[in-house]
Amino acid sequence: MEKDMTRRQIIKAAPALAAIPAVSVASEPEDQIIRLFREWYDLSAKYQTYEVPAGLDEDRELARLFCTRLRDIERELEAIPSVTAADFAAKALITHEFGDYSGIDAEAPFWMEARRLTGVTQAPGRA
Repeated sequence: MEKDMTRRQIIKAAPALAAIPAVSVASEPEDQIIRLFREWYDLSAKYQTYEVPAGLDEDRELARLFCTRLRDIERELEAIPSVTAADFAAKALITHEFGDYSGIDAEAPFWMEARRLTGVTQAPGRA
């Protein structure tokens, strides 16, 4: 029968355990998802507050400066599998426009948790 470790055995083992290098659970895809999320968030915030100069075609200018890249980021995110809850939350926030286009109220606990996991407090461009 296997015997449980005693307190003394645990204390003796501590120095050996401290020598084991920390293993990162973060993966390259996770880093990429959060990096893309941050880029999307920052660009979307700029889009929300940008005023198109007079004389320019509004749709073309917004597409040139923001919309094309935002959609490219969304496509990139679709192709990367989520590894963590934060990855999934980032994708959900973007896909559902921070709860504005969802069956779940934008201020519901689900979206509050998604914002917490991604480190943002509100939808981009909102004060």
